[in-house]
Amino acid sequence: MTHIPRKLRSWLLAIALGTLLGGSVGAALGASFAVSFAAPGPLGTLLGLVGGATDIGCLTAVIIGTEIYLPETRLGHALAAAPFVLSFILKGALYLCATLLVIHAQPGQSLIATLGIGGELALELFDQVDRGYALPIVWIMVFSNGLAVLLIYQLILLVGARNVRDIALGRYHRPRGEARFVLFVDLVGSTTLAEQLGAATVHRLLSRMFQVIDPAIDINRGEVYQYVGDQIVITWKITSGRVNARPLLCFFAMVAALSKQATGFVHEFGCAPCVRGALHAG
Repeated sequence: MTHIPRKLRSWLLAIALGTLLGGSVGAALGASFAVSFAAPGPLGTLLGLVGGATDIGCLTAVIIGTEIYLPETRLGHALAAAPFVLSFILKGALYLCATLLVIHAQPGQSLIATLGIGGELALELFDQVDRGYALPIVWIMVFSNGLAVLLIYQLILLVGARNVRDIALGRYHRPRGEARFVLFVDLVGSTTLAEQLGAATVHRLLSRMFQVIDPAIDINRGEVYQYVGDQIVITWKITSGRVNARPLLCFFAMVAALSKQATGFVHEFGCAPCVRGALHAG
């Protein structure tokens, strides 16, 4: 079975979530608009569903794609090193431009016209919406739905996809036992490095180190449980971790990735990080 990278899975899941959210809100608004303009209610619901799903799906693809893939670029590194307020303002401006572009381009309306859904009646309804009081509501819907998806994605980054899933399903406060592999990985000599480089530089080194080793976790199907200072805790269900000894493969893949990037670390920080690990199962 082909393995889909975690970042791509996250992006596709976010697009699906945005499409579902946009379609739901769009269907409700479409039905109310149709009634206001004396058009058939079911037609308005269908148009709102298709239009909202398409518009918010496109906006989600841009916003979440930026959040996932921009940090890997040179610009992303520069934004990460910039003050939070400046980074927030620049991203906010980018996402506002994306929102305005979606509202102006109206990909949902273009798709409806291409598919011929509703015929002339649909085109007349859209024309009335564009010229009437409903357009500001569409603006609010597009922006608020995009913001909602972004906030959900940020929540996943903060507490982890598994915790968000358990909270959504009502399982977070009902503990249950699981047999798991737990891999603890930390930076060798972190205290000495902090004394030599300073807290701010070591923080940047750790961020860079975690970014380098992340693909090793992804390819070996690990779940990041938490970051604790210079330590990262990764888990697998026993049945998953047994396959090809994934926890061990993961650790040695991390070591190899850091070794491959050693020259870059030395150039940027004056030293190359080494990691050590401990594995527990139970």
